[in-house]
Amino acid sequence: MNDNFNHMIKETGKSIYKISQESGIPYTTLNELVNEKKNINYTSAETVYKLCLYLKCDMSDILNDVIFLENGKGNYLGYHYQWKKADQGIELHITDNNKDLTLLTLKTMCTDLYDCYMKQVPEMMIENYDEEKQEWEGLL
Repeated sequence: MNDNFNHMIKETGKSIYKISQESGIPYTTLNELVNEKKNINYTSAETVYKLCLYLKCDMSDILNDVIFLENGKGNYLGYHYQWKKADQGIELHITDNNKDLTLLTLKTMCTDLYDCYMKQVPEMMIENYDEEKQEWEGLL
């Protein structure tokens, strides 16, 4: 947690006490962030703004990565689907006959393709699943 932020702080070569004095950000806030007692993504916008000004960086340089798809859900071809956070990244789950099935695991994702991941990818994966399911049912 706070890896990006901690890297930027180390790059300054300054103590958090010195950064607190120069930036006006309370020492306790910086200490909690550096020691990962507080997630920087949940700190105040004002603090993040001051840090960016002080470190001469963008917010994306100090904030933790966010999984945009988490909890995205919908229905398609009679299946309920939902994106769920996992240790390996994020997974596309569907519910079929009251069973939770994982259709896809993404370890990384291109944020430019958010709309694609939210609708088109689940629909494509569900179509493939449904076709395979029908083929298996036809063989039984």
